[in-house]
Amino acid sequence: MPKYICLCEEVTLEEIKKVVEEEGIKDLETLKRRLRVGMGNCGGRYCINLLLRLYPSIFGESQRWKTEEELHVPPARPPTKPTKLREFLEVKEK
Repeated sequence: MPKYICLCEEVTLEEIKKVVEEEGIKDLETLKRRLRVGMGNCGGRYCINLLLRLYPSIFGESQRWKTEEELHVPPARPPTKPTKLREFLEVKEK
């Protein structure tokens, strides 16, 4: 059974480890751009935190003590809510 890291984009731990190994990815921002981890409906609020906890096992133990700046942590964005166009076009009379 696959271990999903990003449920929104259906990215598994195995996929992440494979891409990191094969392509030499060294930070979360590049991983996000490559696999869309953190780009789903939740905006990365769940999977980015999970990736940070798993960082040493994904990128190697030597990466354990890096700072947030050195990790290139992508920002989590709040989920978006679809808005109907008519809500923007309606003019309220006072």
